[in-house]
Amino acid sequence: MTMPFDGSTYFRGLIPDLAQRLPLFTVTEVPVDPELIALFLEQLEHNLRDVRGALAPMNSKTLQRVAHSLKGVGGTVGSPEVSVLAEELERAVAAGAQDRCRMLVDGLAQWEAAYRAVHNN
Repeated sequence: MTMPFDGSTYFRGLIPDLAQRLPLFTVTEVPVDPELIALFLEQLEHNLRDVRGALAPMNSKTLQRVAHSLKGVGGTVGSPEVSVLAEELERAVAAGAQDRCRMLVDGLAQWEAAYRAVHNN
């Protein structure tokens, strides 16, 4: 059995209105399957690699694609904070705010490491 994971603590400093936005992406009626979490972590690893590679030249198309994908999956795996961060990343990309994008991606990487530590036990 996996331990509860409050991933929102990783994003509170990055997204001031996080608590108000979490309910928009929370899926409460679907139990999270360990196989789904494993697939999510595998895909997240690829997504992080893609967004890091897209930051330096500010490849907006790749950043938007990955952010949109993450926005859709976060609530499904019981981590709506990922969806909120992804939505925030979409906004930062649209505004051309490269530093903000980098901060959000760094926050996601920290979250991913902590999430992985909890769910890989």
